[in-house]
This record gives sequence, C-alpha cells and structure tokens, in this order.
Amino acid sequence: MKKLMGWCFGIVLLFTVTAPHVSALEPYEVVNSAPYDRPPMVKVTGKATGFFHVQEIDGVWWIIDPRGNGFYITGVNQFMPGGMDSTRAERDAAIAEAGGAKAWNRIAMGQLNQWGLNVVTLPNEPYFWVPFTGEDLAKRGIVYARHISFGYDFWRSAPSQEEREAHCMLWTGKWNSASDPFHPDWMQWCRDYARKHVAPHKDDQWLLGWFIDNERATNDGDYVLRIVSAYDPSRPCKQALVKLAQQRFKTVDRFNAAFQTDYKDFTALLNDRSTGLTQPTPGARAFGEAYVAAAAEAYYSAIYNAIREVDPNHMILGGRDSSAQYVDPWIEVAGKYVDVYSLHTYRPVNLDEGMEARLVKHYRQVHDVVKRPMFLTEWSYPVPQEGKPNLGASGMMVLDHAEQARCYMEFQEGLARLPFMVGSLWFCWGNPVDHRGEFTAYGLVQRDGTPNGPMVRAVAKVNRAVPELHRKSGGDRFTGYVGRFDDWDPDLPKVKPTEVTGLTGDGVSLHIDDEGRLVFSADGQELARIAAQAEQLIPAMRWPAADQVRIVGVGEDERFRVAQCVATFDQQVPDYMPFRAGLRIILPKRGTPFAVIQLLWVENIASRNWVLNRVLIRASPVLAPDAQLINRVVERSRWLGWEHPDLPTGLGYANQSPVVEMAHWRQGGRIVADVGSKVGRPLAPGEKINFNNVWLTLFPYPSGSAEAIIKTTRKVDEAVP
Repeated sequence: MKKLMGWCFGIVLLFTVTAPHVSALEPYEVVNSAPYDRPPMVKVTGKATGFFHVQEIDGVWWIIDPRGNGFYITGVNQFMPGGMDSTRAERDAAIAEAGGAKAWNRIAMGQLNQWGLNVVTLPNEPYFWVPFTGEDLAKRGIVYARHISFGYDFWRSAPSQEEREAHCMLWTGKWNSASDPFHPDWMQWCRDYARKHVAPHKDDQWLLGWFIDNERATNDGDYVLRIVSAYDPSRPCKQALVKLAQQRFKTVDRFNAAFQTDYKDFTALLNDRSTGLTQPTPGARAFGEAYVAAAAEAYYSAIYNAIREVDPNHMILGGRDSSAQYVDPWIEVAGKYVDVYSLHTYRPVNLDEGMEARLVKHYRQVHDVVKRPMFLTEWSYPVPQEGKPNLGASGMMVLDHAEQARCYMEFQEGLARLPFMVGSLWFCWGNPVDHRGEFTAYGLVQRDGTPNGPMVRAVAKVNRAVPELHRKSGGDRFTGYVGRFDDWDPDLPKVKPTEVTGLTGDGVSLHIDDEGRLVFSADGQELARIAAQAEQLIPAMRWPAADQVRIVGVGEDERFRVAQCVATFDQQVPDYMPFRAGLRIILPKRGTPFAVIQLLWVENIASRNWVLNRVLIRASPVLAPDAQLINRVVERSRWLGWEHPDLPTGLGYANQSPVVEMAHWRQGGRIVADVGSKVGRPLAPGEKINFNNVWLTLFPYPSGSAEAIIKTTRKVDEAVP
C-alpha cells in the first residue's frame, strides 16, 4: 500500500458529510461527454470498434472503450435511492427528500463522478425500479452494464409453484434456483427473452455489456447427480442424465460397475426415485463432471446464441457467480461463451499486508480454467450498526468506516495487480434497509444519501490510482500476503497415556462436562463447546458432530500443557455415519491465555463406505441462549469475536492457517463458528485419514472495547507456537 499511496492523486471532495439531507450535498460537476472523449485514464491503446470490448495488451487484460482507450472498471452495485433492497415506497421517499428524481440523479451521479466510480449496473424492471435510464447515466459520463436474468426469469415465468420447481434443475426456493437447460422450452424462451430485453439496446455505445444471471445454483458432479437422479422421470434434466449415461457407458452393466448399482436397464435408472446416485469410482466421478459440463453447454450456448442473434456488439459478462459456482466443468464451458467471467467473493483482507495469498491463488486457478478476463462483481467489508446484531451480512466485518476504507484500498490495489482482472463493483451504493435483517453498513452512502466520509475519501483516492497500477501488472507476479503457517507441526511436549476430565492453562481451561462435551472456559465463565465435524455425502449432505469427547493422554513442559482427545459420533440416526476424530489441545502455562484445538485424524467406524467431503472443528458459543442478545460480531482477517452486554468476557476465534477456511452462521438461534478443510474422498470401514493443518485458536478478551479485541488478537497471534 505504501508504494500506491506515493503516487495516488490528491482529491478534493465536494460534499458536507454532516448534512442531514441529500440536497445539502450539492454542487457536483455534471459531465456531458462520453468517458472515451475525456483524457484516457491510462496510457493504453487498443482497437477502436465503437463498443466496449476486451483485449490483452502486453500481458494485461483491459476493457477497451469505443474509441480504443484502455478502461479499468471501478464501479458500484445497487445504485438506487433509499438503500439496498429498499421498497418502491422507500425509494420514493428518498427521491422526495432530495427534491425530486432529477435532483437525486444530479446529486448521486455527481458523487459517482467525484469518487471515481465509472460503472453501475442498470437492473431490469420491475424488480428494481430506479428513477433514471441509461441515457441519464450517459449524460453524466457513467458507463453501465445491464443485468438481465435468463435463468431466473425462465422458471419464474411458470404459472404455478409446482411448475416453477419443474422448470429448475436445482431448486433452492430463492432467486438463485437453477433453471433446467434441458427443458424443451429453454432455447426458444431465451430467443424470445433476448428479442424483448437485448435487441432494443444493440446500438448503445454507453452499454458495457450483459449480465445474464445472478449466483445461479450449481455444484460439482457428485451433488448434482445425487439431486437430479432422484427426480421424477418426467423431469427433462433427469431424462438428459439417463441419455448421457447410455451414450457414455453403452450398457447398463458398465454403468452398474462404475456406480456400484444393480439396475436391470436404463429405464430402471430413469424410474428410480429412491436415494440418488453417489460416485464411488473414478468412472462415476468422470460421468458426474461430464453431466455438469453438458448442462453448462446447454445453458450457455442457448443464452449466447439468443443474444448474438439480436446484438453482435456488446460483451456477455457472465452470470455473476458466487463462490459455490467455481466448479471446473461449469466454468470451463462458461469460458467458451462469455467475453468476461464475472464472480463474487466476500473474502478477508489483511489490514497491514493486503490481499491474502490463498485468494490470489484461487483467482489464478479460476482464470486458468475459464481462460477469460475476470470481473469481480461483488465484494464488501460491512460495518455493524451500533447495538444491533449481524444477522447474516456477507464479508469480513470491520469496526468502523475508517477500517472499511483501509480494507477497500488494500483489496482494490490487490485486484489491480492481477493482469487478468478488468475491474470490480463494490457492494454496494446505499446502506441496506433494516428489513433485510443484516443491520450493517455496506454502503458508500447512508440511506438518506449522506456519504460515509472516510470510506468515500478512500474510494476517490484509490480508484484514480489503480488503472496505472493495473498497467504495470503484466510484469508483476503478485502473490499476496502469505500467512504464518501452512502444514503445522509445532515443537510440543510428549503426551503420555492417561485419562483426565480437563486441562488448565493460564486463565483458560477445557473440561469434559456431564454430557461428555468439550467446553472452553476463561476465569470460570463457559464460552464455547467444541466438536469435530465430518461433512458426509451419503448421498445427501450430512454434518454429524463428534461431540462425545474423552481425554486419553496429557503432557507438559515449561511452556504448554497438551492433551490428546478422541471425539466420537455413534448415534443411530438415518443417513448419518458414525465416525471418530482425534483432537489435540494446547494451553499456555503462563502469559497470553488461549487454547489451540487441532484436528489430527478422522476414522470411519461405520460398516459401509461414505464420502468425507470436508472436516471441521466446530465451536458453538454459549455466551447467550438467544442470538438477539449478541450485540456485535467482528471478523478481522480470519478472526472472529462475540460478546454479550451482560458479560465481562468475549469469545475470540483465530485461524492462522492459510489452507483452511473459517466461517460463521446461525443455527437454532445461535451463531456457530468453525474452521474446515476440503477432503473430497471416500472412506472405507476402518479407514483413517490424518491431518496437520486443521486447527482453531480460541481466546477470551475484555468485552466492549474494539481496542482490546485488536490488542488481544495480536498477542495471541504472537504467542501461538
């Protein structure tokens, strides 16, 4: 960041942060020329085609504007009055507060100009009505992408709930349900849809291109096969599955050998609705990938042909995939049909070091598969609202808008240093309305339009600097921030076999309670219950937790006390397979209090095979029985903190390993955190898999002080062996 700051442009922002009304934020420059009529943002020249397109120049991918100048996207999502996901009534109220639609447009679009935000997304009505058109944006020098939803609108067009589900390949009950590309109506529906929504804009030089969907649900072959193969035989996607099986295996005997089934013929496979197919052999897994690829081909080719039939000029910007969609067969096919691959990632950033190495590696892996330039279409670092719980906001929670600004600058710089990235859209323009249930400030402006001062100053500064940084990325093998640990094998005291019911360190302890569960406490206050968890595919996804724990060995030296534990899940629950897991506990004898929980191995103690998809260490906070009483969730570069207003001690989580993921979610009225690692392999009865990189650090900290959280976290980070 230091070298970026050295050549950032100085910006004077023309607004009054404390003004209660949007109208007090005037005046703003009104731009009446095309962005490609202004001085180029960077000294990069490509082919002038009259429309936006992509071109690789000196090893760096660029958007090229209609005049042939390099163009790097620094944009924003959900550009609308009233806040993210506001109702029409709330938007009308915000417009009235601003003095009318023309006044709101002039003020808000002036803010876009001032803050270096050069692209917004224009939604299709009636889902998100906005008081402006593409022409209004163009008059103020703002490029826009149009977001149309082929897949979403296809299944929504069905007249009944039953038929909507039948129009889907994967039904989630939400906007991201995956339409069935094998449906006999799909191709013609795409053509009709493109004629209505695409054709009228084919000559628009301000239009960046077309987003074709949003976070469409898909998954790997194993998941898709298990779901689709259990459908009714009338479903087109199941018929396509059986047809592909006949083409690839030729005989049902070969199919049975690959899937370890006993179907009499392929008609029996079509009619079977029992449990769904699993993938016990390499041949079965290869078929699952082939089926996902066939679905992707049917989906993308229909959309591509429909758009190109009526609009040969504009880019196809992909489907704004979320992290669940990064499935090799799917995105490999996507690369054949999109000009730019669009994706969402809500990932942490190190406030001192920048983008993490594992995220850079992930982006490079996606690019190696899709083989197209990439466009990050959602990312964010939300700020919690004072006194309200986070009920599911995406992204790393930060303490305030100043810290949010640091994250924005670090992450935006990291993106610009990737030669295959052509820009990004921050999520989002205005803070969400409370009825969304997230109670967080994503936005650059508050719901009344008042700018979030530290954030917009950072946005203005970095957005004018990153095009030049991107120009230099061709020779910059950017790797990102590398964490302290990978495979972890610390120097610890030897453990001797013995059975005890607890282990005590300096100010912290772990003990086995009356129900056999492992409990983490600090100064006598119980903070969390610990379990090993196996994500099983048998055939549906299951998450049994091994929460019956025995301590079977202990050891100590002058620094640490160490315990070996065995955790067991052996309940008789349908479709849940029993297993055992080995855990290691590390407590310091003096100094900074913490506890490291390390997963050592997982063993199948069932009488049949099952697939171990992921392993996890799960920690359930016991600070409050009701999640509404938890007043803050803070996540800062792979650590989390929870606290309760009536308790003096908060619960901190840290994950220093760069090869595992930490997540939190709500379950049964409480928030749960875990760290996990992908495995993705079958386990035979009695088989055991060893691990040395799955571990979680728990620590107490004084409640109510952001400074105390940060100070304690740094001490823990330095103290972990």
